[in-house]
Amino acid sequence: MRLLGNDGKGMTLSTPVREVLKRELLSCIEGEPSRSIRKKVSDVVGQLGINIMSNDPGGWPELLPFMLAATRSGNVQLHESALTIFNSLSEFIAERMQAHHQMLLEVFRSSLQPQQPLSVRNAALRALASFLMAVDEPSARTPFQELVPLMLQTISDALAQGQEDECREALEVFVEVAESQTKFLKKVNHPLRIYIIACRVVDTVPIEGDSAHCEYSPHLWWLQSRRQSSPR
Repeated sequence: MRLLGNDGKGMTLSTPVREVLKRELLSCIEGEPSRSIRKKVSDVVGQLGINIMSNDPGGWPELLPFMLAATRSGNVQLHESALTIFNSLSEFIAERMQAHHQMLLEVFRSSLQPQQPLSVRNAALRALASFLMAVDEPSARTPFQELVPLMLQTISDALAQGQEDECREALEVFVEVAESQTKFLKKVNHPLRIYIIACRVVDTVPIEGDSAHCEYSPHLWWLQSRRQSSPR
């Protein structure tokens, strides 16, 4: 396995060093108290996973079980970190791990539930969006349409709780998916639920006349247009 050094040149890692690196990275995620550092380590794990498994699909057998266990652990920090890794691996999973798509649907479904902390739900939203935009076949996206109401509910709840950073990020992610995957939303089985939640989101934050929320405007205008064109 080769890694890039500070000079941009490749470095070849021996098998023992590679195994230690993999083990220490996962251990760091489990024990690191800083959220920002955990996120950086999780991003590294995701990129390293792509590097390893692109050449050898079985080259990191501990990674997926670690991620699944983290999403089921009840530990918010681990859960969020696992979803960050899923986000980094989204393109690889979409292209090379089709057999695991049902498992991924279950992970996203459980992670987007209203009882989950918003940090977990936003991490799930990011990972789900990356996955949806990486999938080539529309039929592979179809099972994930059931998650659209949960995606919108995440935005609505962030607004209701006054968590503006979480709301802004969730809005950006949702609109990015909606604009790039228009057919994905058009075929959703519960348009009325989406309409109701979109109304709640749009009505909660003023689009005009509130400088504190001006940064929401492009995304709110998009939801407003969807509300006006949605079936009642």
